[in-house]
Amino acid sequence: MLTYNSKSFNLQTWDAFKSFTKTTAMSLRATGWSACLEEMGKKYHTHAYYFWDNGEGVKLRNLDKFIFRTVRPRVDRCNVSHPPLFKKAAERGLWYVYVMKFGTIYADSNYMPWQQYVPDAAWLVSLWTARKMTHSQYEQLSATFRSGHTSRMQDLECVRRTERALAVRKHLLREKKDLEQIVLRAFRSYPEIEEFVAYFQRPSRRRPIFAIIGPTGTGKSELAASILRRICEILRVREFIEVTVGDNGSMDMSDFDIEMHGGILLDGVGDVQMLADHRETLQGRAKMDLGGKSSTMMYAYPFTLCRRAVVATLDNAASNLSFFGTHHWLSDKKNVIVLRLTAPAWM
Repeated sequence: MLTYNSKSFNLQTWDAFKSFTKTTAMSLRATGWSACLEEMGKKYHTHAYYFWDNGEGVKLRNLDKFIFRTVRPRVDRCNVSHPPLFKKAAERGLWYVYVMKFGTIYADSNYMPWQQYVPDAAWLVSLWTARKMTHSQYEQLSATFRSGHTSRMQDLECVRRTERALAVRKHLLREKKDLEQIVLRAFRSYPEIEEFVAYFQRPSRRRPIFAIIGPTGTGKSELAASILRRICEILRVREFIEVTVGDNGSMDMSDFDIEMHGGILLDGVGDVQMLADHRETLQGRAKMDLGGKSSTMMYAYPFTLCRRAVVATLDNAASNLSFFGTHHWLSDKKNVIVLRLTAPAWM
């Protein structure tokens, strides 16, 4: 494979380079050729690949015949020596130059895949694994190989999902770091909070959850976070997490790490019934729970909230707020400590 680098290359270089590659292939009586123009960091470079199947190839003393516009190419040699593998390796080089990958703007060849030769799906996977191919390019090309497409798409979707999740976490970390620079006003002192925090300073068979109820704009979420940060310091762990409650009342605890997280924030609970439904888990007894349960249990994961804080915030519009006074479990202060805000939580 020949690689040409020059600061003078641009998009208009392509037509001349393709013509040069074709003419060179004809003069050297090459069976096949591939050429491409790629962009990397606002700079352009080209590749050319030549293929002979006459058993002789071509013998040259220098690279003079491959000089394009005074640019002498870099040569990458194929080191495969076993004859049965050499042809396949040469076809892989042709395919590598021809296929649309990361940075490819133009590509062409006279020795076409699926017509003159059959590419190996491993070539495709290796390009994607080496990050030389975008997800979209990989998805489009994978279908042309047909066999194994389902498995490859499962891997692709898993990678996409994880990358999106990591991008969200990275964004949130940056945002939280910026927010930490904002000096918040001190919160008011509430005896309910001190009572709740004290549970984590001593052994206890079970601990209550903490519910903050109030109108919008009274600082419920910030107050809840400050409580959880205090408890994290007591437990000597780094942080807490916010757990999303689904529309069906289910909790996803798959990101909860007992060694890292001092508690969970259930922010904006829409229905008090959810707290009642999950009371066996939320009260934090010394037992192991299973999340992600299904008929096959394939995606089940173990977790526990033993000696971990649970703080929930609820707007005044949340459903079934009366349960805090009428429900046999929610109305017991040993199970739920309720703080009702009627004014902003900060001083």
